[in-house]
Amino acid sequence: MDMKLRLGHEAAWPSSRALPASIPRAPSTVIIGGEVKVILINLSQEPQTIHSGDRIAQLVFQSVAQVQWQPVETLTETDRGAGGFGHTGKQ
Repeated sequence: MDMKLRLGHEAAWPSSRALPASIPRAPSTVIIGGEVKVILINLSQEPQTIHSGDRIAQLVFQSVAQVQWQPVETLTETDRGAGGFGHTGKQ
């Protein structure tokens, strides 16, 4: 299947219970468009068969915020302070 998305939109595959747990689906997001494929892997020791028409993924379409970066000379103080990533100051 091919698709083209409008600027500011994406199509994503959320988690699904449509397949056995032994066949996880790789999380994927389509931002621009083109051919759509779903990546599957069989982690079990048993052969698995996917038939034409089986539900293996569900696309969810959503808006994506368009961000305009603005360089700054300094950043404002935060509760985390200068302790670094994940630092709360609590012992």
